[in-house]
Parts: sequence; structure tokens; C-alpha cells
Amino acid sequence: MVCTKKTLFFIAALLFFPAASSAQTKPILVNGGFEQLDERSGAVGWKNSRVEQLPDGNHVLVVPFTWGFNQTFRIRPNTRYLLSMDVKRRRGPSAARMSLGVKNAEGKTISSAGFCHAFQTDGWETARGLLVTTAEARQAILYVLTLDKDKRSEFLCDNVMVTG
Repeated sequence: MVCTKKTLFFIAALLFFPAASSAQTKPILVNGGFEQLDERSGAVGWKNSRVEQLPDGNHVLVVPFTWGFNQTFRIRPNTRYLLSMDVKRRRGPSAARMSLGVKNAEGKTISSAGFCHAFQTDGWETARGLLVTTAEARQAILYVLTLDKDKRSEFLCDNVMVTG
């Protein structure tokens, strides 16, 4: 997926002009702030995470280009989900990316979506995306990674949320 101004405009338009909202707005992901840690896997609820503690005590995810970092969660059919995460460039020119695979009741991938956020500053920014599910959707897997395959590129990530 290429992160272009047209793609960013489309995503922004969807966020500012959403259709009817869902009644459920509580976060769906486990440990989106990365404060609960596990010695084996990093952040509780996430696979293959690399968590770092900042000087202020906050825990953040260090995100390189890898498909290994992810979380699987249940979704409802015919529902709009807002995805968001706070991101900060650390090294390299890359953009932050969220990629989703949507599965049916049998676990077969039926669709996918990707959202990218081009860094505008060296400070914290909020990246957002929108997912609209179909009648067959039952589960999703969310990957957080850089857009750039350069192994030196990475960013910091916090407050990953999926609400719907």
C-alpha cells in the first residue's frame, strides 16, 4: 500500500463525515497502552511486541517493519470501526501503518484494509483509520508496522484503539 495525499484525504473524509455511529464505543483491543507487560511476549495481548519505558514512566511500543506484531480480536458484521493510535517518528523517513485482515466464522480471510500516517512533525501525532465490516465478518487481526521495509526505520506507538 502506498501512502499518498489522496489516500490520506479519503481516510480523513471518512472520519469527518461518518455514517450512523454504532452504540458500542468501548475499546475492543487488550492493553492498547502497553502498560501490562509479560516477560515472554512483551505487552500482554500482543504477539511479538517490543515495549520500552519512557523517562516519564509511560510504556510505548517500538515499531519496526515486521508482520510479527499483532493482536486478534472479535468484530461484529455490518459495523463501522474507528482505529487510532498515537505515533512518534523515531528513526528513518517511514510512515506508520495499521493493516487489518478480516476473517469469517471459519477463520478464512475475506478482506483486508490498510491505513497509513505520514509523519508531519517529530512529536506525537494521532493516526486514524476506518474499517467497515461485511455481513460475514467475525474476527480481525491488526498489525502495526512501518510502511518502509528499511530495517533501520522505526517509530514509537501508544494508545492503540479500535472502537465500534
